[in-house]
Amino acid sequence: MESLAKIAQYVQAHPQGHSAQTLRALVTALSEESNFWLPSLYDLNYEHFELAVALLKEWRLAHYTVTANEALRQTMKAISMPRCE
Repeated sequence: MESLAKIAQYVQAHPQGHSAQTLRALVTALSEESNFWLPSLYDLNYEHFELAVALLKEWRLAHYTVTANEALRQTMKAISMPRCE
């Protein structure tokens, strides 16, 4: 995830900044699948807001891919199991 690397770089360079704290909270919420206060994104400048949106897009795609792969694995497992007759 390119945006995650950029966020990590920014947070490391500005650990006490308001934007860094907001971005860190977003990353934490996504990784823990916990709540995040979306209106806090409006306090970000445009560059950081776009970075947050990019992260959300990348996370959604990755989440969808993992879910799809898991469904495929389950289907393959079900197909390869011998039937009880």
